[in-house]
Amino acid sequence: MNIKDHILEFEGFARSIRSYCHIRLAYNSERSDSKFVVVCSQLPNYHGTSVTNAFESVAKTLLEDKLLGSKIFDADVENWSNWLMQLAVQALPLQARNEKSIISEFVKFLKDRSLKSQLIPWTEFFEYPNFIWIERYPPGVGLRGGVEDLSRVELTDGSGTPSWNHFGPDDLNQVTGYNAQDLLCPVEELLLAHESFLRAGAQSDIPNH
Repeated sequence: MNIKDHILEFEGFARSIRSYCHIRLAYNSERSDSKFVVVCSQLPNYHGTSVTNAFESVAKTLLEDKLLGSKIFDADVENWSNWLMQLAVQALPLQARNEKSIISEFVKFLKDRSLKSQLIPWTEFFEYPNFIWIERYPPGVGLRGGVEDLSRVELTDGSGTPSWNHFGPDDLNQVTGYNAQDLLCPVEELLLAHESFLRAGAQSDIPNH
């Protein structure tokens, strides 16, 4: 089980107020059918734009600007890497689709942030069969008070219009293939991560699990 935690800063509605959230990435490199799960959590004691209202901004920032440049795409994530390769090939001009050009262009694809964003808009990630985006309001955060508020966010059409499908913690394994202990960062750890982020005054990575 591979877990990566990150405090992600994104552009909210009010530029005078910082907007950010907690991101947990989870995948199991030992299973070919593993789901690649993003859990986007609103932090306790947070006053910026909500992760619901800023869904598009959060997804674009994470998927286009951050995720493609991270170590999450190691060679052991074979299915995901193959899917990225397919997208890269589809984006190439027809005359460039010979083996040498594909390899050369894919290397550029992995190294050039601007090229990556052009080849894979954030909406394309939601087309990957094993990609799941979970939006989370932990107990004590949001409108539901003391209970876990979980939703799977999906895009309803090619325009990137999101829909929220709510479910309970007991259904988390059925939706994602992982249990709550793996995917849901404890509230106490979220508080500590939030405090650390504010002290640092910048984006904060949390150690891998």
